[in-house]
Amino acid sequence: MEPYIEISFLQFPVLPFLIFQELLAKKVSTYNYLFGIGSILILVWELWLSRLYGEVGIYLIFLGVNIYGWSSWLIRKRKPKSLISYSTCFEHRASNLVVLCCLCGFSYLLRHYTNSEMPYWCAMIYSFSFTGMWLMAKGKIESWIYITIGNCIAITLFVYKELYICAGQTIVLCIIGISGYLKWQRKSSIVKDMGFDV
Repeated sequence: MEPYIEISFLQFPVLPFLIFQELLAKKVSTYNYLFGIGSILILVWELWLSRLYGEVGIYLIFLGVNIYGWSSWLIRKRKPKSLISYSTCFEHRASNLVVLCCLCGFSYLLRHYTNSEMPYWCAMIYSFSFTGMWLMAKGKIESWIYITIGNCIAITLFVYKELYICAGQTIVLCIIGISGYLKWQRKSSIVKDMGFDV
């Protein structure tokens, strides 16, 4: 669910963390955020040592979204209604606006404050991942669509950079993302049939 960056050997434990995060999110488990936070902290440490301070700033934003999502899920789990729901028309428009704003902001940061070789591609991954994480924090079924789009872009970038192991792991993330979307749809239908407000 987080964006990806071509750095050191630490990218290998990070991607399994992301796979566990998506698997737990699919099961609507709040523990998914622990894996998300863990993966970000590993990347922030490595980026800081590499003096890529612009990238550190971007990942700190993602850290904030993960912490917000974790606290939001913990609060909403205590309420007698479903944790997941469909986005409203307004939320659809807001999500598209978030993608656009993130794309502009992240591409600017990557071009001017990092040594990223492909700032626009990375910005697209960050934008869809961020929007997906924001929607997931709100328990929106459409979060999986944005996350999967970000993963598809990441696969293309990994193949181009000949990072085939990372591409393979991200294909697994895509499969989990599609499966998560379908499972959340089914859960939403079951909750509606039981008479709860979703």
